[in-house]
Amino acid sequence: LWWDGSPLVRLLPGTHVLQPRVDLLPADHLDGQLRENLRRRLQHWLDGHIAGTLPALVRLHRHEASGPVRGILYQLVEHLGLLDRARVEELCRLLDKPQRAKLHALGVRMGYCDIFLKGSQRPDRSRLRARLWQIHHGQQADAELPAPERASTPLVEPMPSDDLLGACGFRRFGRLAVRIDMLDRLARHAHLAAAKGAFEIDHMMVSMLGCRKEDLPLVLQGLGYQRRQDGERELFSFRPKRARTRKKPAAGGQSPASASPFYALRHLGRQRS
Repeated sequence: LWWDGSPLVRLLPGTHVLQPRVDLLPADHLDGQLRENLRRRLQHWLDGHIAGTLPALVRLHRHEASGPVRGILYQLVEHLGLLDRARVEELCRLLDKPQRAKLHALGVRMGYCDIFLKGSQRPDRSRLRARLWQIHHGQQADAELPAPERASTPLVEPMPSDDLLGACGFRRFGRLAVRIDMLDRLARHAHLAAAKGAFEIDHMMVSMLGCRKEDLPLVLQGLGYQRRQDGERELFSFRPKRARTRKKPAAGGQSPASASPFYALRHLGRQRS
């Protein structure tokens, strides 16, 4: 933080990524109680600025929840509002209809590949989340970040890490960063196209991401689509994941699924009722 053209405060990692700590820089005219009072006022201002810019994220951090909803919200806040769905796939499978409705009411969107917060892509919110991530992880702002106003941005060296891109609300595909809300729209569009069979890249897909047509194949492959050449046509079809082999029950007669803590978590509510 700067005041009247001079550095006044540095921000240090706090107890949580949403709670950086204010540390006053040395100043001859500030000491004792005056210095502590100023530090407290600046900390209060900073906490208010974060809460005002990222209200939904701060609200989730304070929200009391239980079961799989609690686990998903915890992970989502820790990752600053963008979470790879594969990280919590087990918890997602445990969600019932009322729990999904609760998440939706909280502004949580369960996308095809990611879980994210509605409205999180506003430029001021994206920039603040990136800065909070850098402070919490002790990294300097040396990499050029993608423009939050754009659906996709070519990356240049030195490239930001995938985690920092995630804090900004982007996913990386080669040297292209794609904004998560637009990536979800593309995934939905491709899903509908694939339901009718192998498809070609169309104008709508290019328009969604605002990139070159040549950039789309890598993005679609990252979403799980297989690319093949049919004469002069380039076709894509969904490549489903291999089904997992179901394990046999243990010797005691209890299946691995029922032995899981998530299984017990799912049935806890039934036992109480």
